[in-house]
Amino acid sequence: METTTSLDGTTVGYRVVGDGPLGVVLVHGWSCTGNAWNTVVDELPTAGRRYVLPDLRGHGSSAGEGLEHSVKRYAEDVLAAANAAGLDRFVTIGHSMGAKYAQYIRVLAGDRVLGYVGVAPTPSSTVDEEADEDTIAWMSGGAGSPEAFVGIQNYITKEPLPEHVLRPAVQEASTLTSEVLAGSMRAFATADFTDELAHAPQVPALIIGGTADPFYPPNVLELRIAIENPGARLAVLDYGHDLPRECPAEVAALIDQFLIDLTQ
Repeated sequence: METTTSLDGTTVGYRVVGDGPLGVVLVHGWSCTGNAWNTVVDELPTAGRRYVLPDLRGHGSSAGEGLEHSVKRYAEDVLAAANAAGLDRFVTIGHSMGAKYAQYIRVLAGDRVLGYVGVAPTPSSTVDEEADEDTIAWMSGGAGSPEAFVGIQNYITKEPLPEHVLRPAVQEASTLTSEVLAGSMRAFATADFTDELAHAPQVPALIIGGTADPFYPPNVLELRIAIENPGARLAVLDYGHDLPRECPAEVAALIDQFLIDLTQ
């Protein structure tokens, strides 16, 4: 794991896999770290590619307290990792809240984005049901308790994750503080940059959704594609919200083909 510094001085940890010219930055979702992408990256070819997996501020190797949690700051963390990894232009891939932060890079540095993949993506608009302070308090109240996150994982997946996948996920989630859990959730749930995104450069995009996603089912994704990523392809898998853990091989296959098509 390597570290760099974000624009506001926050330390950002990141991992690099491969050393090819095509940069691919993968942004993790809520209560996760870059490790959430490990099984997907393990399925992807590394020849000609350089995958960068940052830990967003307050998460994993970027742990810290008293940090500013906002869409802009998280996107700056991602850009800092991309810069440190030597990427000029790159593809952004994000899961859930990470997709929202990956999208915002089109606003901050649109000329550097080659393409975008949103996996069960949080929209650029507000998410009213998750912006509720009672919901945020309940979700962040599991800090320090792996068992609290077992319940959350079982809610967001179509079928319970295998124990060897579930245990590392909930253990890692339990290391995050309530401040980080609440701050990151408040950041993605309350921010709306739809108007800014409309004036950002359009890029080739792939949206991957799950039939059993309790937050962003395919019909919701179709509506958001028309607003955020006109012309994007929607691929639907028969799983829930945590697609990188539920079906890493299927997600990797879709990403791989997108990257192949992008570079041909």
